[in-house]
Amino acid sequence: MAVLIASYLFLVFVLPITLSALVSYRALPTGCDCAHCGARTVRLVSRALRIASALKRRTHLHRRWCLECGWEGVVRMDMRRPHAVGARSPARAPHSVQRTTQTLDVRSMELDGAAWRVMLQCWGNTGVFYGRFVFVAPSGRLWLDAVESFSGSNQSDVLGQALSLPPVLLENRLRRLVNRI
Repeated sequence: MAVLIASYLFLVFVLPITLSALVSYRALPTGCDCAHCGARTVRLVSRALRIASALKRRTHLHRRWCLECGWEGVVRMDMRRPHAVGARSPARAPHSVQRTTQTLDVRSMELDGAAWRVMLQCWGNTGVFYGRFVFVAPSGRLWLDAVESFSGSNQSDVLGQALSLPPVLLENRLRRLVNRI
C-alpha cells in the first residue's frame, strides 16, 4: 500500500513539476544578447540563480537586463566557451548594421549612507558617439539617467564629458532620479 501511495504522489506531483522545470530550462535564451532586440545586456545580481547554477557545472543561469529595450529575464550561459565582451552572436547577419553599446565604470559615490556605482553607457551611431549615466544601486537595481545624453566624435570625448561633471551635480541627478518614483 505504501508503494502505491508513493508512486501515486510521484506521478501526480513530482513528475509534472520536474518535466515543467526541464522544458522551461531548455526554453531559456542563451548568451549575453537581448532576446528581444539583440543588444548587449547587463548582468544583475541574483542569489537564487547563483545557488541554482551551482547544481550544474557547464551552464550557469544569469539574470540580465537590456539597456536598450528594458527587457529583463533569465538566460543560460555556457561556461565551456568564453564570452568575449565585443563578440556578436553567430545568428546575426554579418552585413547588417548593428549599434554597439558599451558600459564603462566612471566612479562610485555615496548617497544617504549607501554606496552607488556610476557607469556610463556609450554607443555609436553613424559616426557620432553618445553616452548617458547608469546608476547602480547597492541592491543591484539599475537607474537610467533621464537628463540629455552626452555626444562627441569618439568614445573618449564622451567619457571626458562624463568625468568632467562635478560630484555634486552627479549627486543631484541621482537624487532627482530616485525621488521621482
